Amino acid sequence: MSENLFIRLTGSETEEKNPVKWMLLDDVSGVVRSRGDDLLQELAGITTGMNWSGRTIVLVPGECVLFTSAAVPSRQQRKIMQALPYMVEEQLAQDVEETHFAIGDRTGRGQISVAVVAREQMQSWLESLREAGISAQVMVTDSLCVPMQSEHRNILIDADRALIRSDKNLAMAADRELVGTLLSLEEDVEEGEESEQAISVLIDPEAEESISLQVTQWEAELNCPVSKELLDYSTFETLCRNYDSSAINLLQAEFAALESKSTSSTSWKSVAWVAVGFFVLHILLLAGKGAYLSFEADRLKEDALALYVDVFPNDKNIRDIRRRWQSHLKGNSGPTQQSDVLTVFGEAAKNMDGSRLQLDNVNFNEQRGDLILQIRGASSDRLVEYVQRLVKLGMAAEVGTINQEEDSVQGSVRIRQVGRK
Repeated sequence: MSENLFIRLTGSETEEKNPVKWMLLDDVSGVVRSRGDDLLQELAGITTGMNWSGRTIVLVPGECVLFTSAAVPSRQQRKIMQALPYMVEEQLAQDVEETHFAIGDRTGRGQISVAVVAREQMQSWLESLREAGISAQVMVTDSLCVPMQSEHRNILIDADRALIRSDKNLAMAADRELVGTLLSLEEDVEEGEESEQAISVLIDPEAEESISLQVTQWEAELNCPVSKELLDYSTFETLCRNYDSSAINLLQAEFAALESKSTSSTSWKSVAWVAVGFFVLHILLLAGKGAYLSFEADRLKEDALALYVDVFPNDKNIRDIRRRWQSHLKGNSGPTQQSDVLTVFGEAAKNMDGSRLQLDNVNFNEQRGDLILQIRGASSDRLVEYVQRLVKLGMAAEVGTINQEEDSVQGSVRIRQVGRK
């Protein structure tokens, strides 16, 4: 979820006890997480405990900014910034050196959109924010946040003010009483184009009655259709919800934000931290698996040693279990005997299936060639039946000692002369 913190300045933030409106708004779901009317100097303390992944966007009064456009053929921003001041100089009330210029997208006619504001005013806004402990990434006029209800002129009534927007990056703000005069003085109609332009007036429902008469006067004075639209939200919330990231950001050139707290960078940081977490977890799992396998290897090594000692009790050289096993299987007994022993043991084990007997131990006497099986069963009869079955297969098998226990018997079965010719 990406949330932006909106702060609206009134132009008199240096005065004591000057309240500002603010809102923490999710730009995807449209949910307002928090809002308030507080002193600018106290706002940083109020938002300290809040975390948001978007930007801090400051709305400034449209009366302080002039929006215009100029035809600059160059595509290089550096050359555009060098040429713009002198191309719009005639429209300025101040010297070029005392003015800050911010550029936007090109208009439909191919001209560069430009916002002009006094450098001293920019310094004042930023100084007020800095003293309040607030770092903004975007600064845009409230007039550029007016919803475009029609393709012509849109007016948002804000108490005694009127925010007028006629294009994506073309807007102004003035006293509500001057709207008729200002619009009648506009000279932006090209030759051959109809002079009548529709006007859409956006009004807070609570102010509808007070503005109705004035709207009727504008319609008569300007000789054009004027429609009224009631807002679904408060004026400030409407401006915040209609903010467009493509609107001219005044924080450019010398006033550019040093650090941008953008949604994308924050999201990538979150992804990076998640990736690091998974990597660490993977390493821990590998380490745990390695420790477990090492433990199992040690246990199996001990079992192999115990089995070797049990099968070859007279062998004292047991430093290399694998080599000693191979020596006994391939060395003194020879390949033929080795093959016979494994074959006989395989047949004996296979015929134990279904006899309800349990093999406890196996021992092979190299000198006599005897294969001895230690077997446990429910009764001695089962041992005898098992031996008879082996004899029928041609094995020299016989029952050895039998020990009676509480609920079972344990006996030995000897298969003689295995592998002997």
